[in-house]
Amino acid sequence: LRKFKNRIIGCGVMVAVAFGLISIPIWGIEGKLLLGILFGTIVAIVNFNIMTISTKLMVERQQKLIYLLSMAARFFLYGITFYLTIINSGMMAIGTGAGFFTVQIAMFLIHGIGPMIVANKSKARRNVK
Repeated sequence: LRKFKNRIIGCGVMVAVAFGLISIPIWGIEGKLLLGILFGTIVAIVNFNIMTISTKLMVERQQKLIYLLSMAARFFLYGITFYLTIINSGMMAIGTGAGFFTVQIAMFLIHGIGPMIVANKSKARRNVK
């Protein structure tokens, strides 16, 4: 489980860096936007860890209440973070929203597109032989 989580978190951090680099030509070096991306990414990583721990506990103990409580805590964490960034700055809120998606994008890249690319490459290699 640790290797699985670390791979996704590492890719999520790379997605956050990519968001920051992509934002520079668009908005320039906007400190609040970059700070928002940082906050959003941190919250996404914390939420991902809460989700994996609660899912493991739910499976081991067969208690759905654990998962429901973790969902409530995760939604609260997303909500309070987004609210605090909105009242601070619109640009920070945009960055935070982008940061929230870093872990989800990482999962999509690793487990969605990644296997399709590998499958296509191996299929192409078989056709060459």
